[in-house]
Amino acid sequence: IVTKAGSLSVAEALAVGRPVLIHRALPGQEESNPSFVERIGAGITTPTRKSLIDAVRCLSLNPRLRDAMSRKARLYGRPDAALDAACHIAGVSRIDAATRPA
Repeated sequence: IVTKAGSLSVAEALAVGRPVLIHRALPGQEESNPSFVERIGAGITTPTRKSLIDAVRCLSLNPRLRDAMSRKARLYGRPDAALDAACHIAGVSRIDAATRPA
């Protein structure tokens, strides 16, 4: 997934287990996201257009690298984060929420 360094974009990419190519980060809240994604092995920071093109080419030609990054993304992704947050706010466990009659 090619994206800017927004937290929601990064979280969604990790939740679906996809490598992240981060192109640009806004100063402030997005600044730490590129280094996080690289540190966990789930993506590459591409500060220039050329580096973005090179990274897309690299991942498209290297399925082992792409698969390794996908595995790392899945390790850190939280696909059920919204449900977990809602259950936490409601004060119930996910098991309780799943078994509670409508």
